[in-house]
Amino acid sequence: MLRKGGRDPELIQRLLTDAGLWIDLQGHLKEQVDTASEFASEYNGFDSDERSLAELPGLIREFNDVVNDKLERLNAKSQELIQTVFVGLLVVGRGVG
Repeated sequence: MLRKGGRDPELIQRLLTDAGLWIDLQGHLKEQVDTASEFASEYNGFDSDERSLAELPGLIREFNDVVNDKLERLNAKSQELIQTVFVGLLVVGRGVG
């Protein structure tokens, strides 16, 4: 945006696409966590070393929390960039600055 003086017509579209991607990835994360949790629940009784699978639900929750937090931060950064570009377009459009 700065290099093109706020005049990159594709920038907002790319930022909106990125924001949609973070939301899609959160959906995929939820599916993966649900599947992993179901696996841990179903197969917990089949393991001769109960300790190994007993820790799995906690590891799955921790994985979910870490990845989801990163996706939330990416989404927030995308929203900030989109807002910055819109403000920049308004300023350029008004001839301010």
